Amino acid sequence: MKSNLRFLGELLEAEHSYWSKKFGGRPEAVRLPGDFKRTGERGKTRAAVEFELRDETKALLNTICGGKDSLIFTALVTGMKVFLYRLRGEADIIVGTGIHKKFSDVGSLNRILALRDTVKPEMRSLDLLQQVKSTVSEAYRNQKYPFERVEELSGARAEGSRLFEIVVGLDSVNDSDELLGIEAETTFFFSGAGALDSRMKVRVEYDAGVYKKGTIARYVEQFESILSSSARIVLLTICESYRSVLIQPSGCRSMGASKW
Repeated sequence: MKSNLRFLGELLEAEHSYWSKKFGGRPEAVRLPGDFKRTGERGKTRAAVEFELRDETKALLNTICGGKDSLIFTALVTGMKVFLYRLRGEADIIVGTGIHKKFSDVGSLNRILALRDTVKPEMRSLDLLQQVKSTVSEAYRNQKYPFERVEELSGARAEGSRLFEIVVGLDSVNDSDELLGIEAETTFFFSGAGALDSRMKVRVEYDAGVYKKGTIARYVEQFESILSSSARIVLLTICESYRSVLIQPSGCRSMGASKW
């Protein structure tokens, strides 16, 4: 028993080093612009709405991600960060998510992760995608460290504020009940992204005391437009790197990326 506790302590100490570096300084939570004044009363007026995304969006995601769930999740997080950057003009963007459901045993220690990235206007879509991929991978490698301690490291807990107000999840990566239980103004839970026989959907849970349903619908439309255009740019960039190769990745020809 003592050896197990010692091992756990050493493990958490290593993860502490990662999170203390990642959340050094005082980050500000990025919110979607609301329709109503925020009163500070949270969770009393929750609402939910579901939208179907276009088949083209799903096809693009699966093409650039090879149908891999972890990469599709990364692409969704990247798209959300680009959307928030364009909407708010904030470069330091944090979104929340849950631990990977394959490692649900970690839930006794922690169930929430904060994904922090800096979005720069000069970054290529592919470069940002790779940066977010590293952020997601590192977060999962260090997912045993309690989120409450991450809040303490950032200074958010002492000030009674939040690290994030937007949560992103994917049904093949996150447990829906765990994810939707994370406190935030807006939660985007995607489903059907990799399934061949279903439409891709997003369920948005939001604070109806801050947002109108129509506003949420407009945000989803804007997000999907950015996600789709970013995915197309990534695919074209990948195809460009293969232009002198006889065998190109699937999807290049259909995108017109082989016409040089």
